[in-house]
Amino acid sequence: MNFTIRLATCMDVGQLAATHLECLRSLPPSLMAELGEPFLKQYYWTLTRESRSLILCLQDAAGRVGGLAIGSLDAAEHAAMLRKHRLRLLLGAMPAILRKPKLLRMLLDRNRAERQSDGDDYVVTRGPRLEFWGCLNNFRQGASALRLLETWLAVGRVLGADSVRFEINATEKHMEALHRSLGATIVKEWHTPDGRLRRVGEYRLGN
Repeated sequence: MNFTIRLATCMDVGQLAATHLECLRSLPPSLMAELGEPFLKQYYWTLTRESRSLILCLQDAAGRVGGLAIGSLDAAEHAAMLRKHRLRLLLGAMPAILRKPKLLRMLLDRNRAERQSDGDDYVVTRGPRLEFWGCLNNFRQGASALRLLETWLAVGRVLGADSVRFEINATEKHMEALHRSLGATIVKEWHTPDGRLRRVGEYRLGN
């Protein structure tokens, strides 16, 4: 099957949210997955309106999106946009919160931890950041998932990034090994407020 890699736009919000959620379901439980598709739609509404966001999607011949690599060339701008549109994001999270009220406390705790963090202690807060990369099973033929990530990094380099950082849970050993095989190094690790060991990886792009 032939796949095309292209830049995503605001017209892709629905497909991006659905694909992201489906990818999350194959990973360990996460807050993003619990917030669900309505939240992710509002999240991508925000992301596609950032001037420095970089969103690539993997599309089949029928126009279906089955893979995505997302991030920002300016993590500080991304954080500022999330704060600016926090009401929209909260409304997107409301269906999940109504089903499971403790999600509201989890959201508030995470927001507080990020605001109180020193530099990149909790998430990468400055410079280029790869936020998420994933593909549905039937979109992984012919190393298309790897090609998607490599293309994202190449586009980031062309746009001026000399390095890109990302976060990964220490339990995701296969994913960490994959990033290392592509040239990433682990530059930092810390424990999150809920006790998870997370690591920061970095690609040096050589500009």
